[in-house]
Amino acid sequence: DNPAFLQEYLNSADFAFRVICGCGLLRIYKFVCPGLIYHNSVPQSSKQVVSRREKVLNRGSIEKLKVLISTLNKKGQSMQIVEKINLLRFLLETAMSQIPNKGISGALYVSILESLFAPEKDSEIGYRLSMRLTKKRGQDGDYRKKIKDLYGKRSVMFHGGHDKFVQEDIRFLEEESCWAIEEFVKNPDNFLYYERLDELLIPGYFPTSDVGK
Repeated sequence: DNPAFLQEYLNSADFAFRVICGCGLLRIYKFVCPGLIYHNSVPQSSKQVVSRREKVLNRGSIEKLKVLISTLNKKGQSMQIVEKINLLRFLLETAMSQIPNKGISGALYVSILESLFAPEKDSEIGYRLSMRLTKKRGQDGDYRKKIKDLYGKRSVMFHGGHDKFVQEDIRFLEEESCWAIEEFVKNPDNFLYYERLDELLIPGYFPTSDVGK
């Protein structure tokens, strides 16, 4: 009976579908309920959203969707969390809508990871991003180098307008970005406090030969 609440719930559900399934709600409606779509029943932006990693619905993804939608609609969240979720939603929707402009998509996906893993404003963003994300993912020096390289491509795109991304970069970045968003929604405190992030900068995680590369 509350149109505003319904719209907000649908917006949250649409965001969750993009994160988990790689596509917006409208595409799911078309798949599950052909011929039963009402244009005003889902966010109009869904029509623009296309993923490079679109997945099918299965029991595992449905359970993840339930948790994510419930958490996104949880009452009493701080304004800091709400603002961050709104930013992530905007960045993800825009990145997914930029096909075939992979340069903008790639730069925006890196910005999602930067917003979560390197929110500080200093000259060590690439270092913090690559170290924290690699440690959080349990990956090795090769993964860390890949993240640093992708951050460099993001800088070239934003500051010089030159697209250095390849399609494989975009698929990889979308997967990592959606994983990171899901982690933030479920455990925002792990990202909002710098001391929690700095736990991912513990010396000795990488071999000495890798440090500084």
